[in-house]
Amino acid sequence: MIKLSLISLALVTTVSGSVFAAGKAKDAKPAAGKAGECSFEVDGTDAMKFVDAKGADLKEISIPEKCRKQDITFTLKHVGKLPKEAMGHNLVIHDLSKQQAIVADGMKAGPAVGYAPATKDGVLGHTDTIGGGAESKIVIAKGSFKDGTNYGFVCTFPGHSAIMNGKITFAK
Repeated sequence: MIKLSLISLALVTTVSGSVFAAGKAKDAKPAAGKAGECSFEVDGTDAMKFVDAKGADLKEISIPEKCRKQDITFTLKHVGKLPKEAMGHNLVIHDLSKQQAIVADGMKAGPAVGYAPATKDGVLGHTDTIGGGAESKIVIAKGSFKDGTNYGFVCTFPGHSAIMNGKITFAK
């Protein structure tokens, strides 16, 4: 069983590298933050990355400070082609200091719930886990982002959190 899993992982890695290289030639998608002042689009790829409009790793989402007093929408788009069982992505918005526990909780929750963390401790919201060509939205209610707390985003699909994560900052 372990041999089969390793072979499957090697196949997904080979296929995802090819799909990502082909995807770079396409017109760029709007970067996170371009969907609207308090609406943000995050793209996930078959190369297991959150990316910006130029295909570069997305490691920070900068939100205008005034958005703390408004609902904030995050749209996750899976710009790849692989199904969610092989290369699923979700977007979990959370208190950065609790990321490790949130990822562990997502893994424990398992595939039946798309590796969504069951804990509410530190989680502001999460999208569904999606596969290639799909999208999912979440709305974080106004006032949820508190001063003095560091926030981040992460994918809790198995093995993704080490690469697919970043911080959320508020620009004055």
